[in-house]
Amino acid sequence: MLQLGGPYTYRHSIACLLGIFLVLASCPVRAAKLPQSFFAVKAKIPMIAPEGLPARDAELYAQYYQALHDWDGEKAIPIMKERVELAEKTMPPKIRALLLAEYGQLLFSMGDPDEGLKAAMQSVGLLQKLDNQGRRTVSFALIYVCRDRFLAGDLAAGEALQGPLFQELKTTLPSQVFWKVDRMFLGQVFNAYRIRQVLSDKRVAVMESWLLAKPDQIDLRFESEIRLLLSIQYRIRGDLPRMEKHLERVRSIWESVYGKEHVKLYQYHALLGDFYFELGDYGAAQAEYEKGLGMAGRHFPPTDMRVTGLQVRLAKVLAVLGDVTGAEQLAGTVIDGVGKSQGQPSYDVSKAYSVLARIAAANNDFDRAYMLRRQSKEIADRVIPAGHPEKMVAEMVYAEDVLAFGHPDEAADSARQVIQACKDMGGEGNLLTVRALSCLGQAQIAQGQVRKGDATLLKAERVGLEQADMIQSLPSEAQRKAYYASSMRNIRLLLGRDEGGASAEVLYGIWLNRKGAFFDSQVRYRRALRGKESERVEGLVHALSSVRRQLAYAAYSLPDENTSGRQIMEELLAERDSLKADLNRLAGGGDKPVVSVKDISLPAHSALVDYVYIEPEGGRPGSYRAFVVTPKSGVHLIALGDALKIDKAVAAWRDEIVKGNEADVAVLGRLSRTLRSWLYDPLAKVVGDSRHLLVVPDGRVQTVPLEVLRNEDGTYLVERHRVSYLTTARELAGKERREASSGKIVIVANPDFGAQAGEAVQVESRMTSPGDGGGERLSLSLKPLPGTEREGRAIQSLVGEEGVLLTGAEASKSALFGMKHPKVLHLATHGFFFSGEDKRQAAGRRTLVMEEGPTVSADAWLSPGAGPLLRSGLVLAGANESRRGCRLSGTGILTAEEVLDMDLAGTELVTLSACDSGLGAIADADGVYGLRRSFRQAGARNLVVSMWSVPDEETELMMVDMYGRLLKDGRSVGEAFQGALLDRLHAERAGGRAGNPFYWAGFVHYGTD
Repeated sequence: MLQLGGPYTYRHSIACLLGIFLVLASCPVRAAKLPQSFFAVKAKIPMIAPEGLPARDAELYAQYYQALHDWDGEKAIPIMKERVELAEKTMPPKIRALLLAEYGQLLFSMGDPDEGLKAAMQSVGLLQKLDNQGRRTVSFALIYVCRDRFLAGDLAAGEALQGPLFQELKTTLPSQVFWKVDRMFLGQVFNAYRIRQVLSDKRVAVMESWLLAKPDQIDLRFESEIRLLLSIQYRIRGDLPRMEKHLERVRSIWESVYGKEHVKLYQYHALLGDFYFELGDYGAAQAEYEKGLGMAGRHFPPTDMRVTGLQVRLAKVLAVLGDVTGAEQLAGTVIDGVGKSQGQPSYDVSKAYSVLARIAAANNDFDRAYMLRRQSKEIADRVIPAGHPEKMVAEMVYAEDVLAFGHPDEAADSARQVIQACKDMGGEGNLLTVRALSCLGQAQIAQGQVRKGDATLLKAERVGLEQADMIQSLPSEAQRKAYYASSMRNIRLLLGRDEGGASAEVLYGIWLNRKGAFFDSQVRYRRALRGKESERVEGLVHALSSVRRQLAYAAYSLPDENTSGRQIMEELLAERDSLKADLNRLAGGGDKPVVSVKDISLPAHSALVDYVYIEPEGGRPGSYRAFVVTPKSGVHLIALGDALKIDKAVAAWRDEIVKGNEADVAVLGRLSRTLRSWLYDPLAKVVGDSRHLLVVPDGRVQTVPLEVLRNEDGTYLVERHRVSYLTTARELAGKERREASSGKIVIVANPDFGAQAGEAVQVESRMTSPGDGGGERLSLSLKPLPGTEREGRAIQSLVGEEGVLLTGAEASKSALFGMKHPKVLHLATHGFFFSGEDKRQAAGRRTLVMEEGPTVSADAWLSPGAGPLLRSGLVLAGANESRRGCRLSGTGILTAEEVLDMDLAGTELVTLSACDSGLGAIADADGVYGLRRSFRQAGARNLVVSMWSVPDEETELMMVDMYGRLLKDGRSVGEAFQGALLDRLHAERAGGRAGNPFYWAGFVHYGTD
């Protein structure tokens, strides 16, 4: 410590300072130690006053150091205070500043931080009155004070001193000296932050600034430690995109510095597993936990916390996935192993008991679940230090658990603690607050405080929507999809009651931003990528297209040809997802994802009908609701009835309609009238005489065209309203910039599948029967479609030179991909969606005809792991030109997955004049995964797609009629489609077949035009 009046030079101060810092901060990422006692340091300084001090000050000097030698701080404080007051009257600013620094450090050491900081800041204030050497000397004295504050964990005082102090050092020290001081001090600050563990938003921002402003002072190892701490901070806040960004950089550094199999990487896998778990992607979380456990298990004893920590994480995710046996075994291993080796519980034991509690609750043993969960919390409260990040996480999980176990009072208390802790961190603008508010709202409702609970849930949704930009920035589609799926519970709770406190407009503002959010995010990324042309983007796009083609091939390859089909699919899917994430990072997330009800623009004489499927929960049956929005009357929320009854009626209607000309007209009529009474009649008064219905279906309602709902007088809904469908009502929000098209009308019809003229192609696959070890043949027939060629030529005759007709061998996938952003794309061929249902069809339809054995289903045509976008597709030229045993050739099958590679920006209409082209896998609140979704993402503004296996002759007539209205009469797509649909209905009514919509209502229009 400085001796006033002694021979202390600038050179000595530099040497002393750097020497001490080299000891304390030579490795900035080591655990910090508390500083030596202030008194232990001072006791080494002689009590004889230096020469030249005034008499009274020399006397006080001796008394002061005698008190310090006696470790009597209470006696030293008034003596030092008098010295400071005396210096203010008789001594130059330099001496006063040094005495104030000393006085501040004494006060800090005696537990008076407020007065200590006041004295230190007075010393800082005198720096401007000193010459350069004086400023340096005083600054170094203050550095000791500042450093000790960080080492003692007093971050507020340390930060208050650090800013102005280092500004002074930067202007007075030579740059090379300042660099060393700043570098070593950085390590001390980081250690103080790491000890604190839960940091304010301001301190998190400070660490982020280090990475940007001090790259030359941070080596790779230090950078990885900073990023690791940042990832933990963002995990606490629920800021998953930033958590993932820093984690991936940590992995990259560790792999380059230590190697890909180094044991340090167990931490990365553990945190990445937490990341996936928070998103609800439990399969991915399991994979990461298993990787981390494998690494930790090879290097540490079985009872080491690095092993047990991953064991309880894995047990937690296994319980969620339904592997109760595996979860119980892992939890029991941790409890027994830690208890025997350590003789006392640990936080891992606490988490193991919480896993067992959830398993008990899943078995409806809520009393045991609560007992185990209380035991878990008691251990956690004892072993988790105050301020540790896990403290908040543990409290949040406890609140959610006891709420599920029937204890809303405790849940509410714990949720409030988390909300307050979030405020203390820097505010409510984070996903942990959303989670806590959601839990609190649900607890309040369970306590009978329904209106208060609704208000809390609405607040949770408002805060959640404020985080929409953050979620949109997640580059992984799987991550965004998992989050959006998990974010639906609050709004479904709010909508699930007949009596609620919120207005219909407020509720619709939330639903509008939840339903179809993932689809909308995909469209936004795609749109943003169009403006990011570069060699890097082009290379990634090409690589992604290649992987998608390989996926299409692998999905339909023979199982006996490739025994590891599942592994190949998994590898290709992983590569696809990685490439998409890279492209999304380059795209930058797209434009603002949140819209309001006021952003919805409805045409005159129209009404928006947005259906809502409410899942059954907690003994409450599922139900349907509908938001109805009209330009004049605003937003209405209408209850429609029991979801089970409606879904059964929809399923029965579909079972009948797919029978085609064998369908029972009386059954269809009865069911369509019943569905009308549930799905339309409750809305009729609000809809009124609106000529155009814009419908956003949900749940099983997505599989039935509302046009076929029958009135009591025998007429159909289509005769009262024009109906268009949307995936999300956000398609009506704002004005999307229209891209320019090529102006071409591209028509693909009657492809040459590989058969001789007029013959059906028989594609066969020998399937092994699990029963007798023998085999069966699964045969698929690709019949030529001469009617589609007539249809194509008729359409071409309407457009003249703008029309491009591709038939026969020219109707190929390669030719189709060569047609960039056509104005209209018409595809007339076989279509399919392999849903696992019976696909055997009668002749005369545009679908694949399958002949199945008693033990073989259509699913046998797909490799394991083929998702809905690989199960949907169109058959083009060369589908039977397999040279390596494929059931269908990858060169002749256009899957919905591959459609995503098409350039349809500016395309006004895509018509899929094929069977089942509008079907796919239903994702509640996120539309249907199939061809129609992919073509929309590829850029098509309007789609005309089929809802079942359509008849060939009637389809040809309708398509020619629709294009005549569109291309010759200048009607909009929706108007042209409506007119052609009504003409078909009238024609069938004249022929006595209007009662069977199979002949006239198989197509629907998606789009706003």
